[in-house]
Amino acid sequence: MDKLYVDNLLAGADDLALRLEAFNWSSTGLGPYETWPASLRSVAAMVLENRFPMTLWWGPDLLHIYNEAYLPVLADKHPHALGQPAAEIWQEIWHIIGPQSEYVLCGKGATWNEHLFLPMNRKGFIEETYFTFSYSPVRDDAGGIGGVLVTCQETTLQVQSERQLLLLRDLGAQPTPESAEEACNMATLVLARNDADFPFAMLYLIDADGQQASLVASAGLDDYQGPGTPEVIIFDKNNAQTWPLAEASADSPLVLNDVLDKVGTMPGGRWEQPPEQAVVVVLTGSGSKPYGYLVVGLSPLRAFDDAYQELIRLTADQIDRAIGSARAYEEERKRVEALAELDRAKTAFFLNVSHELRTPLTLMLAPTEDALRAAEPVLAPTELKLVHRNALRMLKLVNTLLDFSRIEAGRTDVSFKATNLSLKTQELASTFRSAIEKAGLSLVADMPELDELVYIDEEKWEKIVLNLLSNALKFTFEGSIRIALRRVGSKVELQVQDTGIGIVKEELPHIFDRFHRVKNARGRTHEGTGIGLSLVRELVKLHGGNINVQSSPGAGTTFTIRLPFGSEHLPQEQISSPQKLASTAIGVRPYIEEALRWLPESPDTSWEWEVPATEGTSNNARAGEHGQEKPCVLVADDNADMRDYLRRLLESYWTVEAVSDGEAALQRVLRSPPDLVLTDVMMPKVDGFELLQQLRGNELTKSIPVILLSARAGDEARLEGLEAGADDYLVKPFSARELTTRIAACLELARVRREAAEALSEANARLKQEDRRKDEFLAMLAHELRNPLGAISNTVQLMELHCDTANRRYLNILTRQSSILQGLVNDLLDVSRITRGLVEIKREQTDLVQIAAHALESVRPLMEDNDHVLSLALPDEPLYVIGDTVRLEQILVNLLTNSAKYTDPGGMITLELACQRDQAVLRVKDTGIGMTLKYWSRCLISSDRSNGGWIVPKADWGLV
Repeated sequence: MDKLYVDNLLAGADDLALRLEAFNWSSTGLGPYETWPASLRSVAAMVLENRFPMTLWWGPDLLHIYNEAYLPVLADKHPHALGQPAAEIWQEIWHIIGPQSEYVLCGKGATWNEHLFLPMNRKGFIEETYFTFSYSPVRDDAGGIGGVLVTCQETTLQVQSERQLLLLRDLGAQPTPESAEEACNMATLVLARNDADFPFAMLYLIDADGQQASLVASAGLDDYQGPGTPEVIIFDKNNAQTWPLAEASADSPLVLNDVLDKVGTMPGGRWEQPPEQAVVVVLTGSGSKPYGYLVVGLSPLRAFDDAYQELIRLTADQIDRAIGSARAYEEERKRVEALAELDRAKTAFFLNVSHELRTPLTLMLAPTEDALRAAEPVLAPTELKLVHRNALRMLKLVNTLLDFSRIEAGRTDVSFKATNLSLKTQELASTFRSAIEKAGLSLVADMPELDELVYIDEEKWEKIVLNLLSNALKFTFEGSIRIALRRVGSKVELQVQDTGIGIVKEELPHIFDRFHRVKNARGRTHEGTGIGLSLVRELVKLHGGNINVQSSPGAGTTFTIRLPFGSEHLPQEQISSPQKLASTAIGVRPYIEEALRWLPESPDTSWEWEVPATEGTSNNARAGEHGQEKPCVLVADDNADMRDYLRRLLESYWTVEAVSDGEAALQRVLRSPPDLVLTDVMMPKVDGFELLQQLRGNELTKSIPVILLSARAGDEARLEGLEAGADDYLVKPFSARELTTRIAACLELARVRREAAEALSEANARLKQEDRRKDEFLAMLAHELRNPLGAISNTVQLMELHCDTANRRYLNILTRQSSILQGLVNDLLDVSRITRGLVEIKREQTDLVQIAAHALESVRPLMEDNDHVLSLALPDEPLYVIGDTVRLEQILVNLLTNSAKYTDPGGMITLELACQRDQAVLRVKDTGIGMTLKYWSRCLISSDRSNGGWIVPKADWGLV
């Protein structure tokens, strides 16, 4: 080699040039510079002077000669790779690139690879790399292939970036999740598709108490069963955790370098190599308080560099946003549900309040209206009591509503006084004793003297105790009610315990919610606003105390209230000086009056007034005045005053019975049906609508007129009642005249319907009797006709023995007509037997093909006389069914005879018999005159007017 050329080729100031100049080429298969062939010198010069990553593999061992741009590809393999065999330098990937180099050396041409994955070990570990490269043959001086020219470009960053952009795009393109858990599941589905960067991933959400985190979703761990996926991680720094979530901070991720030692072998994703590192990222959303953690395994084929850290950060941000959106959606949904629930509760509340107001209004307005229409507008003493009692009830209801609204608005007037709570509570309980004992229950009062006065607002305390006692009486039907007071440490405890129906577990958390009422609870009445217990809780809170409930169905309920002694817990400006206990008579009276009205026999029921005659009342309503039996009206209402009022109002016109709920009404109706049922809608046990449904569903009671009484006004409520099957719907408050008129109208209408039904029943009975007489006549006629027919047939047979040829034609006519007449008589007899249920069908295996053949033989002479064209489609093999051979043949003969009779001469008659699935289908079709619609509906056949004929509907028989 030219020494000057060699010096210029290897000269330079960069590291590679210096190494090339100092390298002992004689120690390699290439030999000293001076001996290199021209082809090698030429290609080596081109490689070394090129700024694109290139290397030259020369000779049988493919020795390395590479340029400066190729150094990043070699990384830590430089400078050892200089002049060394390619198979030695790239031994970890030679199974991939070796066959390609052999392909080139064998003269098969150049190769090309784009973004090819090559697991290189150039930095001390197997690394995920991607290259776009080509292998080209290099000719030697003799024209053969002396080496391989490698041009390459590393595309690792490009491939990873595209993969990561796809991941972030998919995370951001997820639909809005409805919950944080759903957001986590959606995120891990995306992460599972990128197991190259995240061999495994787990999402933990912090529980509501903030003491632990629960695993809600994971990726890449479907078949994993090791200790690396704890369902719950407790935040306890004293105890080692599998994943130390509590050690992570929101500022930077926590890198765990000892995964293999601490957790063991975790799934490695697509690399099938367990990760040695993992990262914990705190999820905080838009706030600073963490609500979850992302735990990801790091790829064992990738260095944890800035780009990898940025990917994890961006991934966590996307998951953060998804969970934040889910939580916002969930909060919004909860707000909407809460508003909807509040709206439903308010609707129920207003319905209840409407009922509560309209009932006493009815009992106040109706007697006063009756008195004003009377000659002397004066209320009787019993009427005055009724009006006054219901006025007190309305006053109690209004006061309760005002108390509740004031508490809600924070404008309640409270005055706390040091009070002898035992004495005060005993007095309240004693006033309730008579009502409790009248209900058949016992009252147990256990209230020893306390050693310290208690600061209470006496009026509010009365409402607390009376509401709890009323509630206990309302839902207790046997046993006892116990009220106890005692000291428990620094607090006084009041317990009201009953042996009533109890409360199911699902309802206990809502028992103090405003407007809430336990559905289908058995009580002495359905009346109530649903705010009593909610008001009690609020009043207890005003006293600085708390209330809780314990209950189970059938075992009763216990309400427990605890108030602190002393006054330090109370606003000082609301504390007044001790005073003498005030009388509770006025405050207690509405509660006692209402409770007494719940009981089966209430006081003041012996009223003495007469309902004046009302215009529009039919004479039938006063049938009793003329000696006839009065119609019976059954009244169902859970309000005792309303029952008594309706009884007194209606008993001057009709016989009246009153019951306290729908269940009792139903039992009374089934025992002895009344002429009319007048029922309230809102009642315990069985309400008015359910009672109506039960009556309409029973054949014996479905025709009884039912009038619904309800506090729900408006066309919608009225239509609902009428659509449910009520005969009338009356809204409270109502006038006596309107009620009696409507009852009379319903009774009159029921009477007319009943008489019409009776008349129709009599007409049907007469028709059945006439029909039976007709059948008997037909049977008798058929029998009488058979006698002369028998004589005619015998005579014809005798004449055939002596008949000459000249008279044979007339004898044939006589024989045929006798046969036809015999068939008509037989048919007449069969019809008579069928209508009387005397026909017996003999079921046996029979062949329809043979039956069709016999029927054709019977009708063929008639068809031949009319030159009919007969088209047959019968099976070649027997077709067996279960049936009566005689009757089946009779059916077919009649059908064919009918076709022959009404088909013009030369017309076509078709008989088809086929098997379809598991049935035999017989069709008789003709081209006859057809039928008009007038006769169509009366026949067993259907007319086909399109072709002028008629078609017998297919007759189906089950195959054997």
